[in-house]
Amino acid sequence: MFEVISYAKLSNGQFLLMAKNKLSNLHPFATWMADSPDGNGPSGRYWGHYCETEQDALQSFHERLGRHVKG
Repeated sequence: MFEVISYAKLSNGQFLLMAKNKLSNLHPFATWMADSPDGNGPSGRYWGHYCETEQDALQSFHERLGRHVKG
């Protein structure tokens, strides 16, 4: 079971999540995009990136977040 350790609400109403599965040794970290139909929080998760290390997950999180930030 994954536990969310970081998230960001995006301007399009979606969420970006980073999570850890303490029971997994293979790919214990993941980042997902998630819908929020009511705007109150993520519900459906999709477009997952699974990572072996927290460092890789942080990199994925920041890269994905950067695609949604306008500078």
